[in-house]
Amino acid sequence: MTWYDEIRYLGVYVIAARYYRCSQSNAKRSFYRAFNAMFGKIGRCASEEVIIELLKIKCLPVLLYGLESCPLNKTQIISLDFAISSAFSKIFCTKSQDIIDTCRTLFNCQPVADSLCTRKRNFLCKYVRSSNVICRLFVNDANEECAKLPRQ
Repeated sequence: MTWYDEIRYLGVYVIAARYYRCSQSNAKRSFYRAFNAMFGKIGRCASEEVIIELLKIKCLPVLLYGLESCPLNKTQIISLDFAISSAFSKIFCTKSQDIIDTCRTLFNCQPVADSLCTRKRNFLCKYVRSSNVICRLFVNDANEECAKLPRQ
């Protein structure tokens, strides 16, 4: 019999741990794969605006998929944010974090923490409104968690 440290369920990798934890390594790997495939096809032929829109539409959903259901610590959020910053670094041919941050602001690419907060709030609102019997059992927990989320 073979034992595994993680299992994939609905595209989210759940890690064997004492508490509910998820792995982001596969999400980051898929993000880099999607970005490099897209960037390799269009390269420097397209404008930065087009490349970033494709990044936001095609690659960011790959990175953020299912993370609203995962408890993430600050280190994991920084790691996910680094993946986006490295894509911006490649697009603009720079290693300067100030330039990358400015470009992310100018192109309205919000930090991962903000995106996750919005996604989690939307997830919890749908969860609370669900007529599913199991969802009804935990509606109070969902409301409490939603109340703890920072307002934007």
